[in-house]
Amino acid sequence: MCSSTGPPSNGSAPSTARASPKGPRLPHLIVQEEANRAGAAGAAAADRVVAIGARFGPSGEVILTVLREEKDAALDKWLDENVKAVLKDPVLGTFEGKPAGVAWETAKGTAALKWSASAKAIQAVLANGPEKAFRRLFVSRAYCAPPADPDAVLGWDRLEFRVEGFRSGAAPLLDVPDPNQIEPKVRAQITPVWTGMTKGTPAEQYQIDCTDLLRPLNEPVAELQSAVSANRALDGVRVDPGFEFDADGKLLLAGIQPEFGAAARETLEGVVRKALAAYSGDKRHNEQTAQKYKILAAQPVSAAGMTPLPIGQVRKDLHDWAMSNKDDIRLRRLYFVLDPKSLEPQHYAVAKNGAGLVLVYQATSAADLRAVEAEFARAFARHFPQGMPAPKVAVGAPAPAGDVPPKTAEPPKDPKDPLAGKEPLLPGLTAELRRIMAADQKTWYGVLIERGYFDDQDRYTLSGVVDRKEQNAELFKLLTRLKGEEKWKQYFRDQDGAEQAVQVPKLEPIPMDEMLERVKRVTLAYPDFDGVRIESAFYDANLYLTFKAHAVGRVTPEIVGKLADLLVRDPRYTRRVVKPEQPTDPRAPRRPPQVRIMQMAGPAHADDQVANFSLGFGAKLLANAKASKEDKAKARAWLDVALLHYPNESAVWFLDAYYHFINEDESEADRRELVKRDLYRMIDLEGPLAFNGPAQRKRRYEAAKEFQGSARNDLEALWLDCFREVKDGARPITLAGK
Repeated sequence: MCSSTGPPSNGSAPSTARASPKGPRLPHLIVQEEANRAGAAGAAAADRVVAIGARFGPSGEVILTVLREEKDAALDKWLDENVKAVLKDPVLGTFEGKPAGVAWETAKGTAALKWSASAKAIQAVLANGPEKAFRRLFVSRAYCAPPADPDAVLGWDRLEFRVEGFRSGAAPLLDVPDPNQIEPKVRAQITPVWTGMTKGTPAEQYQIDCTDLLRPLNEPVAELQSAVSANRALDGVRVDPGFEFDADGKLLLAGIQPEFGAAARETLEGVVRKALAAYSGDKRHNEQTAQKYKILAAQPVSAAGMTPLPIGQVRKDLHDWAMSNKDDIRLRRLYFVLDPKSLEPQHYAVAKNGAGLVLVYQATSAADLRAVEAEFARAFARHFPQGMPAPKVAVGAPAPAGDVPPKTAEPPKDPKDPLAGKEPLLPGLTAELRRIMAADQKTWYGVLIERGYFDDQDRYTLSGVVDRKEQNAELFKLLTRLKGEEKWKQYFRDQDGAEQAVQVPKLEPIPMDEMLERVKRVTLAYPDFDGVRIESAFYDANLYLTFKAHAVGRVTPEIVGKLADLLVRDPRYTRRVVKPEQPTDPRAPRRPPQVRIMQMAGPAHADDQVANFSLGFGAKLLANAKASKEDKAKARAWLDVALLHYPNESAVWFLDAYYHFINEDESEADRRELVKRDLYRMIDLEGPLAFNGPAQRKRRYEAAKEFQGSARNDLEALWLDCFREVKDGARPITLAGK
């Protein structure tokens, strides 16, 4: 009865009865046919009866022998309401004139029968059996019926057990040489369910018909993928052929998911159920096929078995890269697309060997477009060195065309104009903000906009540093004003065009003057900066932290590099230095931090103190420094000239140390740091191996004779401590104070 050799069909033949060519139809078959019709119409209780035979009782009443569960209230109700009417129906039967009574008796030995041959029980057997391919079978109904062919060997007085449903997908169920071998294997797994319930009754010998169960039902993979792709919350999901069903009939989706949690899986399952319901109503289906899709759409759906892959990590890597290295890169979507050409005229990149994985993005320049494509290729290759896994299908021939996302390649571009036919580039809001900052240093002094980027919720966001926290509120006002200008509106709209609120900037406050004063103090501790005196700092429109300085001679790249190194290594002030993106090729030259020293024009001092320089003159000024503020100021001015023009004289450093040692306007901690800084420089110049060390010390002693008393004694004692520290390897101070 059961064969898989016929032509494939998406529907099942209805259970219709035909008049026997050999005589009147038997009563129990008439009852069984009515039960079949009722079961097909949704009366599930009617499927839980097998009319084994019929006879007339002493009074001429019809007595039916049935196989049924004894305690089944729903079945009792159906029998009471339908059997008499069926047997007296002049169309269905020929028993007019017989006594109206109808009785039934239970088949021998079945008083304790439990109806275990239900569709649910058979589904569990197929799903839990040793043959994994049988998980592609869904059992929608199991019932007894007269044979479709009344002349069959079963005989007109016999029934057959029918199992209806469908096979998921058009691929063969098993990879066997002869397709006719498949049906006996399926029937062999179902048979114990039937015989276990009917053992000892005539029904035990009934043939099992699973023809309908093996008919293929195409998986609407393309329709489901389209529905998934329409939901941005499900980016990274790929629906593949190969649907399976668990023991409860739950639809187990095949494919890929981006390691998302329970909430996202619930969203996906809801989208799939809705898409299946819509597809079941497609007018292109015939009645039987539509009914099967309605059954499929009614089943619970689970995405738990979809393969989790780090697709989300690819996007995160791209987002982190864009935040660290680029401005105004908008990563719109990373998802599977059946036909990337449908995305035109947007900017997009197709992952090589990505099975349809596409990145849709925006940028402000053609160079950034190319950079995003290159970084996407690197990020994808990093996480998927072998490419994206191909869609998995059941054993046998590949799934039908349209069920698998087609292999795609990036469309060719016009080398003369790669932007031809594409949507306009973003206008560059971050660059505009920097231009505004650089043009108004009074309002925006110390503001560093490191990056303007779109966060994980597609909101335009700023990162960087401010001089004072109030500048964040001022930036918010500026952004709010720009939002109202047509040119910048798209920065404050989501992908659906809905308006978004301006993000309140939360740039970190690091006072610029605090950093500047620290740089002035620390650079004097290093011979690299001899002849250079930092005066001020600001940011230019290209994000260079620019220091203005007086210099004796030329400011070399080595000096700038040393200053940049001090800043970059400092845990606090490193935020104030922009570190450019480095080339991916390790052989390419490294790009230095964006720090500059701009040499100031004109004399470094109001009067020509350099011409009047002498150690003795400076010592006399220091000796009178405590006498008045005016003398103290003159001493400080002389020291500034000396440190700039004669940093190779140890006596200059000694005199500067003495100034800080007696300067009560400074805190104890500041005084001690500055004194040790100067003494370290003095000790270095007077080192025992220095060719002019003795001469340096002699000039220093000559200058120091102006100072007598406890201050000099205490300074000399500190000098001895510093000498031992230097000998033990002490290093100059840093911006962090160490």
